[in-house]
Amino acid sequence: MVWNITTGFVDVNSDGGSEIEVAVIDTGTGMDHPDLVSNIEWCISVLTRGINQRIIYGKCDDDNGHDTHVAGIIAALDNEIGVVGTAPSVELYVVKAFSGRGIGYVSDIITAIDLAVKGPDGVIDSDGDGVIIGEQKTMHQR
Repeated sequence: MVWNITTGFVDVNSDGGSEIEVAVIDTGTGMDHPDLVSNIEWCISVLTRGINQRIIYGKCDDDNGHDTHVAGIIAALDNEIGVVGTAPSVELYVVKAFSGRGIGYVSDIITAIDLAVKGPDGVIDSDGDGVIIGEQKTMHQR
């Protein structure tokens, strides 16, 4: 069993948080879901309304159910509720790029990937050490 090796938690920089972050780019996540709430590290919504793209921090609630299901497969906690995810200790980056009907624009997906790679601080390799994992995070966008 893989959980004998890892649950998805690696603390490279000794800050107490896992440096394994998984971005789920989908319809948003159930932000209060008991199997996911403690693993959601950051969320952002990137949805196009006409020709204007809106980037909204902290507004990532799932209005479809698909993302919550996907996030649960990845990171549902081992807490006696429902199922356990394949990596229940990872940090989740929720990036809402699809509407409640599961429709999204390619431009939103491109923006979502870019922001997911940059993470909460908005910078790739923010500490300048040449390594992307273990970055210091600013949580004002959580």
